[in-house]
Amino acid sequence: MAYDDYLKAQKLALKAYKSKTLQGSYPYLPVLDEILSHVHIEREENLGTINIPAKQVIGTSSAGRTQAFACNFMPLLNYGSEFSVKWSLLYDAQIQEGIHTPIKVYEFLNKYYVVEGNKRTSVLKYVGSPTIPAEVIRKVPRLTDDPDIQIYYEFMDFYRNSKINYVVFTRKGSYQKLCQYVGKGEDEQWSEDDCMNFSSFHVAFYNAYKAMGGNELKGMTEDDAMLFYLSLYPYSESMEKLSGEIKKDLAKIWQEIVTLAEDEPVELLTVPNTETSMIKKMQSPKVHKVAFVYDVKPSESDWIYGQEMGRKHIIDAFHGDIDAKAFIAKPYEDDEEILRKLCEEGYDIIFAIAPMFVRACIKIAPLYPNTKILNCSLNSPHAR
Repeated sequence: MAYDDYLKAQKLALKAYKSKTLQGSYPYLPVLDEILSHVHIEREENLGTINIPAKQVIGTSSAGRTQAFACNFMPLLNYGSEFSVKWSLLYDAQIQEGIHTPIKVYEFLNKYYVVEGNKRTSVLKYVGSPTIPAEVIRKVPRLTDDPDIQIYYEFMDFYRNSKINYVVFTRKGSYQKLCQYVGKGEDEQWSEDDCMNFSSFHVAFYNAYKAMGGNELKGMTEDDAMLFYLSLYPYSESMEKLSGEIKKDLAKIWQEIVTLAEDEPVELLTVPNTETSMIKKMQSPKVHKVAFVYDVKPSESDWIYGQEMGRKHIIDAFHGDIDAKAFIAKPYEDDEEILRKLCEEGYDIIFAIAPMFVRACIKIAPLYPNTKILNCSLNSPHAR
């Protein structure tokens, strides 16, 4: 059986090798020594023997065995070589009793590079093991203005309190936000129960995200998407949801996640586009009721006062054919309730004027597809 599986693993290696070659990319494993040749390492930290996420084991420490593996850690050498025999023996051991001897790795920027145990890593990745036992030495770079290094320092603070190493964000401030959503202070220690509950939720979310095709999105990690999800669906309500329930939630906000992954820049238009302008949309005979939702009274804000003048202009311009009313909502308090009520009352277009309404807009909009909800904000590259 090991013979067949080695050939299957080699086939996966050749596929990855060919794909990278066609893209003009390096087809072998990254080498940490080469990566660190231009990085100042400030110190090393011994993290002990821990389980590390297999998906974050991406390379080798030195160039010795690099070309024996494709970039996905699958074996490239032909069957019959000494390498293939040892790989096959390890595969048999994994199937019969499991591989228990920890590998040795360096951790750098929350990625792992194998010092000892490349073939064990390859076998465990091939069989789909989510974690690999490893003796870990962390290499800490000097803090600079490089965003990746700044995010890494935020991760180290998060790891110090939670010992969670499988969450990967691409945006600064995300680890602090996660702590906030989970109800933990930035410097608060996570209990064993906290970690187990979060791990269970994380697995359920990842399965739902994968089922939605999230692994095809290139501009974000599943954890970036998870953080966005938790900004809409509180952790206290979501932590016990099954993957199927989370998938239903994701389906409602999927277009928003896709847009976030694309990360297109905001374009400010000072001249209306005649093809897509809101005035043209409101000229449709289907539009009769328009709502303006403010966070404060017009008398308390020049910005809101300007929107109020626009509301009154709509009434005048359409000679009373459109009913345009104003409402006050408190962001993060009753905004969802008010938006829901307006949708149920049959409003065709809702202008949610304050940027703080974006969470409520994204959460309510998918539930009422017949109502166009627009959030007036330069913080988002799109409208819903």
